[in-house]
Amino acid sequence: MDDLNTTQLRQALNAARELAELRELEEFPPRATQLLRGLVTCEHASYNAIDLQSGRAIVVTDPADCVFDGGPEVFACYAGQNPLVVRARAGDTDALRLSDHLTRRQLHHTDLYHHVYRVIELEYQLAAQLPSVRRDVGRGEEVVGFSLSRARRDFSAAEQLLITTLAPLFTATLERLHELAILRAIVSDGNEHAGRCMVLINAQQIVAWASPAAQSALDITAGEMLPAGLQRWVADQRDPRQRAGGRSLLTLHGQRVRARLVLDAYPGLDGLHLTPVRSAPGPGQLRSLGLTRRQADVLALALQGHTSPQIAQELTLSPRTVENHLDAIYKRLGVRNRSQAILTALHGLAPNEPR
Repeated sequence: MDDLNTTQLRQALNAARELAELRELEEFPPRATQLLRGLVTCEHASYNAIDLQSGRAIVVTDPADCVFDGGPEVFACYAGQNPLVVRARAGDTDALRLSDHLTRRQLHHTDLYHHVYRVIELEYQLAAQLPSVRRDVGRGEEVVGFSLSRARRDFSAAEQLLITTLAPLFTATLERLHELAILRAIVSDGNEHAGRCMVLINAQQIVAWASPAAQSALDITAGEMLPAGLQRWVADQRDPRQRAGGRSLLTLHGQRVRARLVLDAYPGLDGLHLTPVRSAPGPGQLRSLGLTRRQADVLALALQGHTSPQIAQELTLSPRTVENHLDAIYKRLGVRNRSQAILTALHGLAPNEPR
């Protein structure tokens, strides 16, 4: 710390304070790289999230035009040739200089230099590891860090110490933003009980993260595909031409669940709220809500997921008569539509059971 003067320490703390004011996980990479470049003179600063196993990479730089088409993918392919990435993958959290591990001649003989670093005129690099917060959401092999790059002169020991000092402060902010993103995903449907069975899924319907309740009650496991019974429903919900909206009652492993999909609940992932419900009540139980016998018959079938034409066929009624019964049910229960009637009926018959 003796090598850092008062001005450098003040600038570092101001940068950490600015990051601490962020509220969205996606704001972190561009703002962090901008602040780093303001603290240490360099051609560009970079936030990198590399999955060496899958070859995926996220690269955010300041200035932004340092990222060329296909660059992140090529970088991920050859990132293992950078000893700083190797050490970060092994858990080294110190700020490191590339020149302490490779001479420029050795660097120039790597594919990484030929395909990436030469293109962006990188000769010297200073980097530090950040926590892979997304390991819990389907990125188990991801290596995360930020780096500063220059073309003509190496980084000093004082600059290395400054980045070492800043790294834990940046880490704290990144972890906080990740936790906020998870919390927002859990409560994103405005229901205090929705977090009981929460699942985050990627575009391929692979489970990235599942709450303990989802794992135990519904046998949903991170890293695996969604159960087949959910896959078609999720696909329909993602299609704006078919999306029904609201909640749906589905059968999963022989158990009735109320499902709701929230798009982009967590950056890059959709949130799936699955709340187990008991067997749908029959007409006799529904009569206790003040419904007539025929209204109870109609609502009982609606609770089982039947459409109005299906209810009409089942009860040998016209579709218009079914709609009239539904309108009367809505009025009696004080609701405006079928979804609200179903929820009100279930809640009214089980006031102590979260819905």
